[in-house]
Amino acid sequence: MTDEPESDGSGDRFEAMREKADELMRRCHFDSAARLSGETARLAKSSGEAMHYIHARFHEMDQSQYNLDLATMKESAIELIAVIEDEDRARSIQPDLPQDYYEYTQQWMTACLYENLAEATGMMEGYNSQGLHQCIGDGIQVCRRTGKLQCIACFREYATDVYTAADDMLLARNQCEAIAARESGWSNRGDRRWLAQIKLSWIHLLEGRLDLAIETARKANELVDVDGVSLKMECRMRVLADLDTALILADQPRIDWSSVHPDGSPDYPLPKGEWLGMEFRVALNDALAACCNDCPDDAVEILTAWDRQLTEHRCGHLWFELRLRLIAAMLLNGDDRRAERMAAQLKERALASNDFLTLRRLERLLDRTVAPNPLATVAPLNSGLFAEGPTLKSQPKTASTASADAYPTETADDDESQNTGGPEREVSAHQIAMLEILRTYFTSEDPAEKEAAANQILAMTPDSFTDMTDACATLHFATMVATNHEHPELFWEWAQSFEQHFSDEPSVLSMVAVLGEGIRDMPDSPLVDVIDEDRLLKLHRLALSMDVNRIGNHQRAGEFFLRHGDVGEAERCLARAFRLDRTCVPAARQLSQIYRETDRPRDALDVLDICLREGGSDPDLAMDATTLALLLGQFESTLIYAEKIRQLSDEDPGWVDYYRAIALIELGRCDEALEAIEAERRHEPPSELHLDLLSVCALLQMDRTDEALEFLQKVNQYRLSEVDFLTFNALCRLFGMTWHRVAGSTIPANHAERCRFETIMLQAGLAPDDYFETFRTPLSEDAVVSNDKDAHPLPDEVVDLLDEDEDADGGPRVNCYQCVLKQPLNDSWPESAGCLASQQEWDHYLCTWRLLAADEDAAAEMALEWQRKSSTGLAAEVLDVQLESGPYRDSPGPVTQGMRWCDGPDTPE
Repeated sequence: MTDEPESDGSGDRFEAMREKADELMRRCHFDSAARLSGETARLAKSSGEAMHYIHARFHEMDQSQYNLDLATMKESAIELIAVIEDEDRARSIQPDLPQDYYEYTQQWMTACLYENLAEATGMMEGYNSQGLHQCIGDGIQVCRRTGKLQCIACFREYATDVYTAADDMLLARNQCEAIAARESGWSNRGDRRWLAQIKLSWIHLLEGRLDLAIETARKANELVDVDGVSLKMECRMRVLADLDTALILADQPRIDWSSVHPDGSPDYPLPKGEWLGMEFRVALNDALAACCNDCPDDAVEILTAWDRQLTEHRCGHLWFELRLRLIAAMLLNGDDRRAERMAAQLKERALASNDFLTLRRLERLLDRTVAPNPLATVAPLNSGLFAEGPTLKSQPKTASTASADAYPTETADDDESQNTGGPEREVSAHQIAMLEILRTYFTSEDPAEKEAAANQILAMTPDSFTDMTDACATLHFATMVATNHEHPELFWEWAQSFEQHFSDEPSVLSMVAVLGEGIRDMPDSPLVDVIDEDRLLKLHRLALSMDVNRIGNHQRAGEFFLRHGDVGEAERCLARAFRLDRTCVPAARQLSQIYRETDRPRDALDVLDICLREGGSDPDLAMDATTLALLLGQFESTLIYAEKIRQLSDEDPGWVDYYRAIALIELGRCDEALEAIEAERRHEPPSELHLDLLSVCALLQMDRTDEALEFLQKVNQYRLSEVDFLTFNALCRLFGMTWHRVAGSTIPANHAERCRFETIMLQAGLAPDDYFETFRTPLSEDAVVSNDKDAHPLPDEVVDLLDEDEDADGGPRVNCYQCVLKQPLNDSWPESAGCLASQQEWDHYLCTWRLLAADEDAAAEMALEWQRKSSTGLAAEVLDVQLESGPYRDSPGPVTQGMRWCDGPDTPE
């Protein structure tokens, strides 16, 4: 039964208030709904009703954004995160907190709160402002931690806005298309394909594709009608507002707002102030129509009023859009001087927010060689009232076809002294001389000759340089010498003279920061307390602010942030470097790695794919793409990238045919897979375990069972502790692939080699999740198995309707528990089948099991039983049992076998 306290009637009142607020939301009366939710939260908190308070405050947060009350939205998110993540805070409101209901709310609400906090910050400060990239990775990790995987799509929506503000339209489009391609698995926000299409329509419009923008917006309008879209009237109005923008520019009839809802809209026009955000969008369109009707003075009047209002509401993101259109209207009205003053203010704020799209739109708007249009697009419109003749193609380039001509030429970097993987730059005579000095310093065995080479560098004065590329190259080469010199302080003093002399040259300042960091981080550096980390940070930030289009400066700043643990800022800087140079291999690989480590493998692959197609010529880049495509199950792409590795390599590299074999097996092309396996054997790997496992897979798929059994017998004879060239994840994949094919073959379940294989797999901790499903008997087709953490647990309100011991279908009620066990090991462990490479010195290990069980005691007993099957020798000990989620309608049994680790003092994490 639920542990909610008996109601005194106040709960019914709060429910009635919430239902009233929901009805107001359905009618788009968001201001009234927000005020009612705020009042409900206040009363619930004063009445000691924590759950009613949490839900009402959540709705107030959600509704506040519609009226541009972003401060309330942000404050509510911060407050609720504290209450949801700290049970003591919740109990300070209600000591007899209903535990199950609170934990259920934690599970579904946490990711939403982080997403709303990120959204509010982006709306206030700008979506590419400092720290915003970090929110994407952090938010996705929260989704993983709470098991709410559907909400990852919410952060993709947010990422679209971040990439758009960062002026990376290609990656923004990729995010939209990833959402638009989904057909199920939505969060409680409902089907969001309509929103992805309307964001895509806006990108098309900014890039000048007016016809495609209209087509995409109409598609979004159709998607509003599909089942699963909630708050249809709100969605319809948002879509039609954007469609109205495109129709105005195309000189087509505007939207009839009286028909925005399928059943009509008796509330239209909405009472003033109920949805301020929509009033703003309508005002933007009215101003646009005024410009199109040759009345820019009317547009200026409309937009000026909203300029003040958005400033008061601290809506930085919307203010950027408003100010761009206001400047455009002033230019169309012939008020150039006032427009220039407005532009200076906008540029300053956009720079502070790193809103590179706004800066690019502003630059084009102020370009006297280009006729201004009232939308301040980044490219000429291809049709409509402000068409400028031949323009961009009607179809945009995607990650698979994009090329540099989709973007304007950026300011050339004058500091590139390191290879980026793109076209080679001409090496100057000075740089050739520097390379000779460097060769002498690192190859000479004569101390006097080495010191003379170092002194040659120190004798170079900043005023002797007229070419900034040479000055930066000198600092780059000097860093190599300084970090290997017994007196690095001489080089720091020398570098500071460059900083003073070239105080207005951002690339020089960036290189000085790199040299300073290199010296500071030397082992036993004499300057660790002299060169302040904050000073280096300020140099990097100053260099970035002085010129936002320097590729090398952004790359070096990104590497600095990465080394110092600020992954969000590293991502922002590396993303900018990659946006400016699609062939910059170091930026592409580092950015891709950040995406991979923050659980965004599709984004990671997009970056690598773009770089390769644009001319990135590093075979390691193609290798990264190959492994990522394999991870994502894109097997045809895996084969393409594998071929690219060969094209970029001087020799036939190893591992390529191994990856090809996996992809070919998954594609059912087993004859080719066997050829690839044999080709890989010719590279003479240290062990052939991985190739023998793949041989089993290919042969079983070809119904060549006897041959497969020969390889399976060979596999069972390997000692896994000697296989040190495969990662744990690689072993899991290979054993999982093999088990699936063995289980689906004609090999009997009691066959000796099959039993031996399964025993090894279990003892080594390599069993796939599907293996454990065979030990749980499904209740019925509609009884949900919780092998996927996305499965929806039942709230207490539903559980109350079920019998305490059985569900409505007669099956047991179970929860998902995570058990942590400690397994002692004896002297036979290093020789056992379960010992992997680098585990031989362990005297114990810790491991986790996820299980479906009726209660904690049953979960602990089941975990011990399965651990006995997974080990030999000593008995394990239960260290911890945690309720992870539930309840579910399912059969008890194991769900997953987690990783193992040893917490000994000499064991690396």
